[in-house]
Amino acid sequence: MLLTACYASGKKLDGEEVGTENCGHVGHGAVRSMYGGGFSQFYVTFYEPYYNINYEGVENYFTEEELADLPDRYYTQREEQQIVLPNPVRPGYHFKNWRESGYDTIIGSGETKTVKDGKTIITFDFENSLRYGAGDKNLAPIFTRGCTVTFNPNGGALKDGEKAIREIDLKSVENGQFFDIGGVIPVREGYTFAGWYTSPDCTDESRIANTASDEWINAYDMQVYAKWEKNVTELTNSDTNVSISLTDGVPEDATLSADTIAQESVLESRPELKEELPGLLSIYDISVRQNGETLEIKDNPMTVKIPLNDHLKGYKYYQAVYLGDPLERFDAVVEGDFLVFETDHLSQYAILGSNTPFETSEKPTDPDELPFQDVRNGDWFYDSAKYVYDKNIMTGLDTITFGPGEQLKRAQLAVILHRMNEEPEMTYSALFPDVPDEQWFTDAILWAADAGVVTGYSNTGFFGTGDNINREQIATMMYRYARYKGYSLEDAADFSSYPDAAYVNEFAEEAMAWAVGNGIITGKENPVRLDPQGLATRAECATIIMRFMETFEKLGNCETRSQS
Repeated sequence: MLLTACYASGKKLDGEEVGTENCGHVGHGAVRSMYGGGFSQFYVTFYEPYYNINYEGVENYFTEEELADLPDRYYTQREEQQIVLPNPVRPGYHFKNWRESGYDTIIGSGETKTVKDGKTIITFDFENSLRYGAGDKNLAPIFTRGCTVTFNPNGGALKDGEKAIREIDLKSVENGQFFDIGGVIPVREGYTFAGWYTSPDCTDESRIANTASDEWINAYDMQVYAKWEKNVTELTNSDTNVSISLTDGVPEDATLSADTIAQESVLESRPELKEELPGLLSIYDISVRQNGETLEIKDNPMTVKIPLNDHLKGYKYYQAVYLGDPLERFDAVVEGDFLVFETDHLSQYAILGSNTPFETSEKPTDPDELPFQDVRNGDWFYDSAKYVYDKNIMTGLDTITFGPGEQLKRAQLAVILHRMNEEPEMTYSALFPDVPDEQWFTDAILWAADAGVVTGYSNTGFFGTGDNINREQIATMMYRYARYKGYSLEDAADFSSYPDAAYVNEFAEEAMAWAVGNGIITGKENPVRLDPQGLATRAECATIIMRFMETFEKLGNCETRSQS
């Protein structure tokens, strides 16, 4: 409390005080006053000596709770004190400072300001600031044009304490590194965060691959969107080693039942199946159980893996047939030691084997329809995915998955080019240590190496079958393939106008110039860039292949032997 006194010369007959104009102003908060008697009177008043802090134009930058927490006063005292002001964030702008009635000084000329962790800290004391600057203050934020990023968790939520809008201080860029948005990881129950994208529908071309660079910033007010992948639940039967993987969760204490059924008993009860199940190998009854009860699992996409036991081996083609009414057929593929197929419900499944394609293999009944669940009409890559699928150049990761966002592997591109060249058979030679005989990619890689289309790593001698491939490497392989086929290598273009042209390695410059000049590879995103070091996706590959074939060749359907 502050005690202050002033002399009053007296009162008029009507009681009006006179002569008190020199008492002075010491702040707000008078809590009690009293005065003496007689003609001359002393007035004694106790104060809590503070001044008000008011704010202008801040309603749009803070929540109601944050507004309530803004400091609303400071005190007249000799001890040093601080005011901590949160810096507001405005999309598309950089917060410059707080101002008081148009002046940068907030309290007084002797104050110091420190900006740290999104806050402005003002330090002052009586001698240096309050003696001549004390009074009520009206503060307003000042902005200049600048870059911000707004995080849209897209069904999830940011972690406690994380701001939805944050400034991107481009002045702090050092060697391309600054505020790394990859450090902002939202959460969503039942899902795994799969990265930030610049489009609301999280298309592959909008993925921010390098979150620590500024190459994705093309506007003052950047909006980024979280992509989510459903968590996969895996259940395995310990007796038969059959397993299922599904994205919609099941109870934690659920178990998988997967038993083989005697074929004779099924065929006796349903004799019509004898003609419907050529090459019958096994019948499995698969279900999810909890507390002894079977759970209904339907309309729930899942992957089923069945051990490739001896009686299932030795066939080129497999099918899993749902023994419902009507029957449903799913193409199955061999992956390592398992036979794998996709379905969306569980029950009894017959496993068929054959060395010739099944006439009843799942194919789209509508010639304009693709069987893939991850390729929709309207997707930017739909036409190219359909083009390569119709020509059996890219057949999908399985019967219902094209994998447009999956990164392309070196072995996969070799297989694609091999199919474009009518799949010549090769005599095996141990050219690369990581290319053994009788693999789905063996003939393709040996052919591509013989044709001069691909080479191995000079430092290890390996081919790198499972390594991802980037865009300049695709340009190089397509250039070599065009040379092998005798196509024109002219019409090279000067690509130096692209902002990231300097990132094209010397070995790829000639191929990239040819690819750009012939429209095989074009820029991506906005501003347009080549992204030569960006890892290529299957959707991008399909587009490049379609452009190449439409430019240089006409190709009919080729026999499909393996997945790409």
